[in-house]
Amino acid sequence: MNEMNPILYTIRPGDTLYNLAMQYGTTVQSIIDTNIALNPYNLRVGQQIYI
Repeated sequence: MNEMNPILYTIRPGDTLYNLAMQYGTTVQSIIDTNIALNPYNLRVGQQIYI
């Protein structure tokens, strides 16, 4: 993940933070830290997060 230029990502069916972290070469904790209001246990299809 490039912390200077985060990617805006729209959650799709089946997405998990773990899978997204592996896909984008970052960590689950980094995604959580970047998205302060994100509830990692309640991802919703169509929700937008920064990676």
